[in-house]
Amino acid sequence: MHNRSSSISSVLSIEPHCPTDDILTQKLSSSEIEVLKCTSNVNDKMFLPWIDETDLKEQFSYAKKYLDPEGSLRLSEKQMEKFGGWKRPADIMKYPKLICLISSTSIIQDIVTDCSFVASLCVAAAYEQKFKKQLITSCIYPQNKQGQPCYNPNGKYVIKLVYNGIARKVVVDDLLPVSREGTLMCTFSTNKGELWASIIEKAYMKLMGGYDFPGSNSGIDLHCLTGWIPEHIFIYDKNFVADNVWDRILDGIKYGDVLVTIATGEMTEEEAISLGLVPTHAYAVIDIKMVMGKRLLQVKNPWSHKRWRGPYSHLDTNVWTTELKESLNFDPDAAEKNDDGIFWIDFESVCSNFTSIHLNWNPELFTHRWVLHSVWPEHVGPKKDVYSLGYNPQFSLRVNVPDKKPAAVWLLLSKHIMVTEENTDYITLHVYNNTNGERIYYPGTPFKEGTYVNSPHILVRFNAPPGISDYTIVVSQHEKEHSLYFSLRAYSLAPFRLSEVPMRYSIEQKIHSQWTEQTAGGNACNSTYLNNPQWKITIPNTGSVPVGLLLQLEAQKDFAVHLLLVEGGKRASSVSVRDILAESGPYRHGFCYCELPDIKPGDYTVVASTFEAELLGKFILTVASMVDVQVEAIPAEGAVSIGNSPVSEETHYLHCVYRVCSRRCFMVNGLLDTVQWDVLVLETMARIHAIC
Repeated sequence: MHNRSSSISSVLSIEPHCPTDDILTQKLSSSEIEVLKCTSNVNDKMFLPWIDETDLKEQFSYAKKYLDPEGSLRLSEKQMEKFGGWKRPADIMKYPKLICLISSTSIIQDIVTDCSFVASLCVAAAYEQKFKKQLITSCIYPQNKQGQPCYNPNGKYVIKLVYNGIARKVVVDDLLPVSREGTLMCTFSTNKGELWASIIEKAYMKLMGGYDFPGSNSGIDLHCLTGWIPEHIFIYDKNFVADNVWDRILDGIKYGDVLVTIATGEMTEEEAISLGLVPTHAYAVIDIKMVMGKRLLQVKNPWSHKRWRGPYSHLDTNVWTTELKESLNFDPDAAEKNDDGIFWIDFESVCSNFTSIHLNWNPELFTHRWVLHSVWPEHVGPKKDVYSLGYNPQFSLRVNVPDKKPAAVWLLLSKHIMVTEENTDYITLHVYNNTNGERIYYPGTPFKEGTYVNSPHILVRFNAPPGISDYTIVVSQHEKEHSLYFSLRAYSLAPFRLSEVPMRYSIEQKIHSQWTEQTAGGNACNSTYLNNPQWKITIPNTGSVPVGLLLQLEAQKDFAVHLLLVEGGKRASSVSVRDILAESGPYRHGFCYCELPDIKPGDYTVVASTFEAELLGKFILTVASMVDVQVEAIPAEGAVSIGNSPVSEETHYLHCVYRVCSRRCFMVNGLLDTVQWDVLVLETMARIHAIC
């Protein structure tokens, strides 16, 4: 890795980038290069980023047959039961070829539990066959001058796969697992001597840790094989609209811009037999038609046998009119005699009997693309971000739509995975608008709220309005257990700028304290408010360099908490409205913050309170700045008044009514309606003005 690292850094040079450039010309920052280096170690093997300048010059000819120095792959239990040895194609085939004829119908899944991967191969092969464009075959090397993969008698192949944020190089030999009877025990082609499916599968299984791969889903697999954008649609989701999904699929298929696979969920043995379906199984959609007002899909079972038995199957004699047979070029009588696993099914039956639709979209649909690679360290921030997003990775997105129509924006979050195991990380993306692209702290209500799923890929889609709009994108985990390495990709039809929102305040002090019987003073309406814990904060003089200050208060979730900052640096016995420099707004459960982006040098007092008095419990006050500020607790003795004049009881009451009530944070015994509330606020403000 170290030998290659210098070459990676020199090729992917570190330069200030313009986030409206195409992704193909993007330069990586030093931190991004470190992320990609770290996640090159997958299942205890190194898979380095693909670099055209070196990898297209790979040596494929040797004096001896090539043997992978990293050894043989682990086999699955079913393979081990029948295993006869590792054989080269020339040992079991008369005339081995890499490609005879790219066809989805010739690919057969054997006993490896990778139905989603084989379904992906079938879909990609159907695409090449239909549109006469390279897709799956473009990732296999060596290639001839025309860019076509070719058979290598020396037995060495290099496969280019997209994994952990970038295209990576996977090197394999051509030794394939064979049974004691001499038959292949991996995915193979029914075309005599054809190898491409077996070789690509071996490379993918090497990346996944071996042939004992537990399986994933076709959206993940197709993204790895092609780099196309994965979208996982849950059919039983409350937001699923069948008509909209069908229209999108049909439009994408028409121009060759989408690959489609479908998957079943759990079902009983009786249901599976009755329907002709396999539980928790992936299927390839190799054609889609709208015929005579019917929405129909041609589907292939990767096993190449066992077919759908419901509407529009070969058994449904009621629907197969002469016109429909001719339109679909399908003969149900012939199909009944030959179970090749291929069948027709209507879209309504898919929605009723399958659980997921996986779409992979051509990234070239979008004229503007960008990607950032980052890490969310385990030790940064709380395990759950229910109350505060302050420590979450956040990104600023500015979209400039020059037309009068909105422009599509797609965001893809891809988790980097270093060990193939059950994925227990539930992650998502939230998009907030009207933020000026700045860091946000309160979860609130996002413009686009993501759903937490245990998939490595999360896609969020929305339309940006005409003109310039700013968003803050937040990466979130349901519960953070370890560091999260990830890539964030943005795609749009309009120019945009995507950048990471930095943690502005690099120096933090965490003060662990508590509200006790003596210091649990409650909100400002209580005479005991100023018994609350207080601290003196001293901001140093840095000359002309502006200094910002961020205060955060974390408490148990059932405590409504508040922060107040005033000048002075001495213990406050009373506070007038005019003295308040910053506060955290309405009392909030579990967390609150206040921020001054530019604070003058001097001494200040901060007060931490709960809404209810006499609430006893621990809390953490975090004082953050870009300079080293001094923080010290202010003892209760010797309290003084903050402000220029004494404050009467009435003024104190009006102040607290204004601070608490005007923000509608709590209703008074639930007796005031909205109109009464607004009247009270206006009257209070008028009385404060008259008194002060």
